[in-house]
Formats: sequence, C-alpha cells, structure tokens
Amino acid sequence: MDLIDTVWGDSHVGLDNLYVYIRRIREKIEDDPKNPRFLITHHGHGYELRTYEIQKKENKNYHY
Repeated sequence: MDLIDTVWGDSHVGLDNLYVYIRRIREKIEDDPKNPRFLITHHGHGYELRTYEIQKKENKNYHY
C-alpha cells in the first residue's frame, strides 16, 4: 500500500483505483498495454517503470 499512501495520502482509495490508473498509464505509454514493456508489475512487490535505455539493452534485436 506504499504507492497508494504516497500518492493519495489519507484519502479512501483502494486497490481497484490503483489498477485503473496503472491501466490508463499503460494505455498511454505502451504499444501493447496487455503486454507491457515499460510499466511492469512485480506481483507481491509493486511496479517497475523501465526506461527506454533499459528496454534497449534487454531487447537488442527489437527495432524501435
């Protein structure tokens, strides 16, 4: 709940709201939001925002 607490503070916001916002962000930044490359979910741990440079190093054969 650290992300929810940091972003929304004492507001009554649940995980469903977080999932909606993550989905909306993915729709804006990902080519294929259902198979994200930049905003990654680590179940039980949180989220990772990968940079273009990290993606480029991990997928050397991928053409941007």
